[in-house]
Amino acid sequence: MLTDPESYRPNMRGPKRANNIRAVWGLSKDDDVRQYVAHRTIPGKDGKPDQVKAPKIQRLVTPESKAHKARRQALKKKRHEKSMAEAAEYQKLLEQKRQNEQAERLSKKKAASEREV
Repeated sequence: MLTDPESYRPNMRGPKRANNIRAVWGLSKDDDVRQYVAHRTIPGKDGKPDQVKAPKIQRLVTPESKAHKARRQALKKKRHEKSMAEAAEYQKLLEQKRQNEQAERLSKKKAASEREV
């Protein structure tokens, strides 16, 4: 029976997400969440000591994750700056080409008008 008092077992697992652990224990953002995650003890076999296990905390902001994010942002910024520089260079090239074509057309008109006279 589900409501039988003898069959009651406490829930072994607590929250796994960092913000949920903070909410349960009333922690601030500065507190270390890793100390408050639910640990479970597994008895050792063949005379080995007991093993304590804890779940991997999700959405935990670590120096490594901050470094990865900063690197991603820097690469994104570098790509954007490179594409903007290439676009400006291409526009310069197009403008130069347009001016050359315009000068060529003008010289052809001058040459044609001089032949007529």
